[in-house]
Amino acid sequence: MYLCLDGSVLVIQDHLVMVNFVEDSILLNRYRLGNNTSFQTLFLRHKKRIFNYINSKVSDVDVSNDILQETFIKVFKIIKKGSYNEQGKFLPWVLRISHNFCLLYTSDA
Repeated sequence: MYLCLDGSVLVIQDHLVMVNFVEDSILLNRYRLGNNTSFQTLFLRHKKRIFNYINSKVSDVDVSNDILQETFIKVFKIIKKGSYNEQGKFLPWVLRISHNFCLLYTSDA
């Protein structure tokens, strides 16, 4: 196994496999520097877990998708504005935002 400078790992068994894992904090920094693909990577990495969390609260797939979208729009705006500080981890922060949107939905329902 070889660790590359970009954080990816090469695993050699019967053939060469690329496992590309870059920490969330590195992706956030790359995004802040203008790499929009980094935000897409964060979204793709966490969307299933966040969607499942939201859906466990609202029990409606369509509403869950709407809340997921609203969550990431807010995340996008906060990061772009420069208001996000990395005192905690990215995923718990996003889950808190989605939780707040779930509370808004359930109070309106």
